[in-house]
Amino acid sequence: MVRFFILLRLRFQHTYFLETKSVLYEMHFLGDIAKNYSKYSTGVTRQMLEGIMLPVNSTQSVGLSVARFFKTLNPDSVVYRPEPMLSIPRWDDVSKDITVAATVGCGNNSEIGVLGLDIHFLNFIEDIMFYSNYQHYTYAFVIDNKGIAVMHPSYPRPGVIKKQPQFVDIQYLEKVPNIEKLRSLLLTEEKGNFTVRVSTHNVHYVWQKVLDWYTVCIVVRGLEEVPLRPYKVSWHPGAPGVDLVHHRLDIYSSTQLCKHLNQLATLDAGTLYLSSSCFQSPYAYAQTVNAISSLTIQSYMAYLKDSTRLLANPGLREEIRDDVAAMAHVLEYLRDQHLQGAKSKYIVRRYVASRNGVIQIFPGVLLSPDLEPTKRNWYLKSVEHKHRTILTPPYLDAGGAGYIVTLAHATSHIVSAMDVTFGYVYKLILQHMPFCKEPNVKCFMMDDRGYLIYHPNLIDPNGHGPIEQQHIIHKESLVANDILNHKHFVKKVLCNDYLDDTVQRYYRLNTSLDGVLGNAVHGEHGVKYQVSAVKDTNVFIGIVNASCEVVATFCPCSVIDRLCLNCNRMEQRECECPCECPLNLDTCTHPNSSYVDNSLCPTIPEQQNVPVENSIANILSELEPCLPISCESQTTHEDCLGVLGCEWCRIDVDGDSLLANPFCTSIQTCFNGILGSPTPYSDQIDSASNSEDLLGRTYSPIGPVIGSIFGVCLGLVFLFFCYRSYTSPSIERFYLTSAHENRVRMSDVNVSDDYRDVDNHQDKLLQDSKKLEPVSPYCVSTGYRRPPTVADSDHGYSTMTPHDESEHLSFVPPELDSLEDDISDATSINTSVSSKQPQIKAQRTKLQELLPDTHLINVPHRNCIIAPVTVHRNMETT
Repeated sequence: MVRFFILLRLRFQHTYFLETKSVLYEMHFLGDIAKNYSKYSTGVTRQMLEGIMLPVNSTQSVGLSVARFFKTLNPDSVVYRPEPMLSIPRWDDVSKDITVAATVGCGNNSEIGVLGLDIHFLNFIEDIMFYSNYQHYTYAFVIDNKGIAVMHPSYPRPGVIKKQPQFVDIQYLEKVPNIEKLRSLLLTEEKGNFTVRVSTHNVHYVWQKVLDWYTVCIVVRGLEEVPLRPYKVSWHPGAPGVDLVHHRLDIYSSTQLCKHLNQLATLDAGTLYLSSSCFQSPYAYAQTVNAISSLTIQSYMAYLKDSTRLLANPGLREEIRDDVAAMAHVLEYLRDQHLQGAKSKYIVRRYVASRNGVIQIFPGVLLSPDLEPTKRNWYLKSVEHKHRTILTPPYLDAGGAGYIVTLAHATSHIVSAMDVTFGYVYKLILQHMPFCKEPNVKCFMMDDRGYLIYHPNLIDPNGHGPIEQQHIIHKESLVANDILNHKHFVKKVLCNDYLDDTVQRYYRLNTSLDGVLGNAVHGEHGVKYQVSAVKDTNVFIGIVNASCEVVATFCPCSVIDRLCLNCNRMEQRECECPCECPLNLDTCTHPNSSYVDNSLCPTIPEQQNVPVENSIANILSELEPCLPISCESQTTHEDCLGVLGCEWCRIDVDGDSLLANPFCTSIQTCFNGILGSPTPYSDQIDSASNSEDLLGRTYSPIGPVIGSIFGVCLGLVFLFFCYRSYTSPSIERFYLTSAHENRVRMSDVNVSDDYRDVDNHQDKLLQDSKKLEPVSPYCVSTGYRRPPTVADSDHGYSTMTPHDESEHLSFVPPELDSLEDDISDATSINTSVSSKQPQIKAQRTKLQELLPDTHLINVPHRNCIIAPVTVHRNMETT
């Protein structure tokens, strides 16, 4: 229960005042209303009885004050509505949770007021929400008396929602035939059942009304067999030396503690984590999980390890004990592999999870109390590809290992997984495909949605780590554009995400691909590629061989948001990045019928990046590493690559220049290969190492400090020089003549009709000129954004590739995007970002080398192209 409230109408003589501070006027006004209502000449002619005014000085006395208030009323004249009304679930800014209001009207037509309670929605609906963890077989949903689904498996769990969710009609969520008839039965009949045929199986619906509030419905799919679960599994027969402890090592631990990166850990045993879905009351557990005691932990473990099964259940669900015992056998094997295997220095952790929310992990570590393993990306992916080994795209590890990739495999009962370093994936590729290091060859790895698991350009050269959720279109647009011609390999899919009110577009690749996929269309780009599926996985391996410089094809990718370029149509063979369009679904009056038939989007995975608490950080600072690895002993790049906690340091502190003598050191000292680069963990990982000197005996910290100071000084000098160059009117500017071979197009330059009104245009250009010079039609304004048209590309979109020009068969000079722009890169056109370069003479020489046939003319104005043009008067609309 969150709060108790009362709403009263002031047309009666009784008044109610919650006193938060001394406001005499309001109290006097309310007192007059209660005892002398005719004082204010409101025109009321009916007889009014004298009432009372009750100030409430504290919220703790609300109940007593309300009792006194209604005591003065005539009991015979007060009528209470016999059944409370329930509101639609809503986000509460006070409790920071989803709540539902239960209200009761006072009076024949609630004319006296309304009494109500705000209730946590999870507490109200938990039995139905956690009805089943086998949702491919059976699940439950709840609708209100208007057909709105207030709880459905497609919705996120309330604990992760941080804003008002959008609830939609059940007909949009249940994609079955005769949904209109089913909906009508759910709203009109007290209870019943209904069966529909979907493709090759039947779907059964059984429902029951709850007063006049909700209808609870159970759905059973005949597509899969009835799931079986372990039953009365014995605890570790023949393995007396193996143990399992609760993950709250900071509260209670019978093992020796150590430090695994930035996590509190132990190597003596694996740790057990029980999510909220493991308990009979998930809401009650979630309210007390942060205040759990060592006595409670001991009661959990004693019950789970009781071979006699005589101990009382401390509140766990019936099947959890068998899950824990069965999974302990699997963890025993994973523990032996981790301690004795040759690949352990590349593996962050190994773990196993059940469908009921139990997870066991080694090395045993402390986990976040709100973790839900069945909602993580690796779990959802592995269940989707059951009996296949799946790999996830790289993501930042919350435990301090940097960027990692998860390998997982799902059976009918459990999911076993392990996290490996991102560098180890590259190491494996080089071991099996050494030709990937050749100059014109690039190897990549992507999943079944086209998202990259590995690509040589996935790591930002400035040291920002692998860019998460990068699609093949972002890095290999020519390959992606050609792949779309293989209609049996790739399919573009639409789905509805009702929580965000969007229509999602994404790609689905055929994991059953047999053979090698190659160029479907051979062109002049000189790029050849081959893609092959890795058997029994969700992974595709690709090789790109470019015999000449690659020029990107145009694939629209928004650089501002995920909005699609054209939401009115979708072509299967049209290259575009995964994107979204607004759904604009009005469930009351005008639903967007064009999107109603789309399928539901898959469950959105939950992210888990929890910082280290200060109390845990203090404990970690006093512990030794669990698996001490000397990074300095790895003398070559190949030896250092992928080693847990190590990084090959090759870039100096300025983030640009290469080190003369690169070396292997800890990830804290040289994150992502840049010396002194801060970690994304806010330097929470203790930099202590087993080695006496992380940087080697020849390294001194004085050099980076002096270099940093020198770099700051150079930056200040450079900014001053840029300022002088910009404000000086005597600097020469160079401009292109519109020679035919240059092929300068109007679409390559932003043209503004109101350039005279731009602040940084004519007023600055003419400050030293007394005569207005002829203005070129190619003059550019900084603030101009050309409106998108059907036949042209939007400047808010980019290929997201190293080359931004779409027509690769024609050469186009650098774009002059604004009055503050100069030539930034003579080999590409940047449609969204401009750079200011003061070295005009150097750029002029560079441009002459690239365009030998172009005549450069000195004119007194900036960034204008003097070109012979023919002006047509009726071209304004184009």
